[in-house]
Amino acid sequence: MKLVSFILITLILLLTTTGCSMKGHEFKPNFNSINDLKDNNLQAMSIQNGNIKNEKDETIGLRAVNMTSPYGGSFSKYLEKSLEEQLKQASIYDKQSNIKISAILLKNDVSISSFSIGEADLTANFIVMNKDRKIYDKEYTIHHEWESSFIGQIAIENAIKNYPIAMQKLIDSFLLDKNLIEVVK
Repeated sequence: MKLVSFILITLILLLTTTGCSMKGHEFKPNFNSINDLKDNNLQAMSIQNGNIKNEKDETIGLRAVNMTSPYGGSFSKYLEKSLEEQLKQASIYDKQSNIKISAILLKNDVSISSFSIGEADLTANFIVMNKDRKIYDKEYTIHHEWESSFIGQIAIENAIKNYPIAMQKLIDSFLLDKNLIEVVK
C-alpha cells in the first residue's frame, strides 16, 4: 500500500512539475456574424502577415497543462488564421486586395483557477491599411466566461473548448464595428 501511494504521489508530482501540453481547438467561424458581414456589402480584404508576438504567445497555462495553438504553436497566428477564415466564410477575403488587416494580440489570458467559472480575456489591436494609407486603427477587448469545474480535467477541457468562442467574440467585435464597416464599404 505504501509503495502504491509513493508511486501515485511521484506521478502527480512529475505531471505537475513537468506539465503536459495540449493543442487547442481550431477556430470555428461564427455563422451569425458571417450573415451580418454579407449583409453589409464590404469590400474584399486580406490579412497582413507577420503579427508581433506577445510574451504569452506560445502557451496558455491551464492548471498543470499548457495549451498550445493548433496554428504553428502561435496564438498570434491563431488570431490571424481565425480572422482569415471568418473573412473567407463571408466571401470578403481576397489575398490580392489592397485593403489589408493586421492584428496584434496584446492580451491572451485564460484562467480556470476558480472552481466554478472559467474566464478568457483577449485584447488585440487591429489596423486596416488601404494601399499605404492607414484607414482604421482600434484596440478591442473581450471577456468570456463559461462553467468550470473543481476537477482539473473537466476544467481544462472546458477551457480548450471555449477558447475558440472567445476568439470569435474578439473577431466579431472588430469586423462588426460600425466604424470599420463605414471605412471598408
